[in-house]
Amino acid sequence: MVFECDDLVLVVLEYLSGGDVFDNLVARGFFDDAAAASIVDQALLGLEYLHSQGFVHRDVKPENLAFASEAREQVKLLDFGFASRWKPGRPLRRYCGTEGYLAPEVLKRAYDNKADVWSVGCTAHVLLTSEQIGRGRDWEPRFSPKFDRLTPEARDFIKTLLTVDPARRPSASEALNHPWLAHHRAKRAPVALWRASAVPPAVYAARESRFAGLGHAVSEAAAGLRGPRRSQEASWWRRPSALLPSFARTRPSTVWGTLRSSSTAVWGALRSASSRAGAPGRRGRVAVAPEMAAPFDGVC
Repeated sequence: MVFECDDLVLVVLEYLSGGDVFDNLVARGFFDDAAAASIVDQALLGLEYLHSQGFVHRDVKPENLAFASEAREQVKLLDFGFASRWKPGRPLRRYCGTEGYLAPEVLKRAYDNKADVWSVGCTAHVLLTSEQIGRGRDWEPRFSPKFDRLTPEARDFIKTLLTVDPARRPSASEALNHPWLAHHRAKRAPVALWRASAVPPAVYAARESRFAGLGHAVSEAAAGLRGPRRSQEASWWRRPSALLPSFARTRPSTVWGTLRSSSTAVWGALRSASSRAGAPGRRGRVAVAPEMAAPFDGVC
């Protein structure tokens, strides 16, 4: 949600108290089979939805996955700075992403949505072994020595997603049917996920109403920044309010209005907004904010 306060644009984001998956990996050393399968399963659910809407993420990695709460059950896909619209039969050319998670075809600058699936395979390897894969001849992946200690199903899953030929690599939907994920999915309690397209318009209208009621509170909190500290500490995020209407068709990484402040009043208002922004829905997919549903122009 976006609030306009004079010459500031405040972007309200969901508060994810569980931290990103990479930090949790560092703290734990590695994820066991069940925990890794849950994270990968939810990442693929998010990618399945993105791909069905004609988008590619292009930077899937543990740092861009986060736990919604300290219970560390629900996982969210983050950072759409490299995301791009994609159409079947029209390869993407831009070299982008993170070394260690890039599909071979990305390095050749001709790839599609299956590059995300390769990144998920790399992520699964990191979660289970705490080490990245290497590259051998003909782009074949070189696994960690710890790889042989994994369960046969986990090894097969990773090898399947790290198929060098993208034509033979499974899609996100096909990867979700792998026995490794299906086995652990059947054993764990369902995680409450919901798909934006399945939510009635009335639910979104209710959310908009709740946000509107918070507009004044956020504006008042932001007013605390309009003092001597603001010119020194926050002048770099002052941008023209005319940018606001184009937010829905702009990549998230290029939205100039970024909220960055140590003001406890601002953070309190935004966390309150985030905690009350949730809406019930059916399980099975990842929620996408309404303002993110509109496509941005350009393919690269």
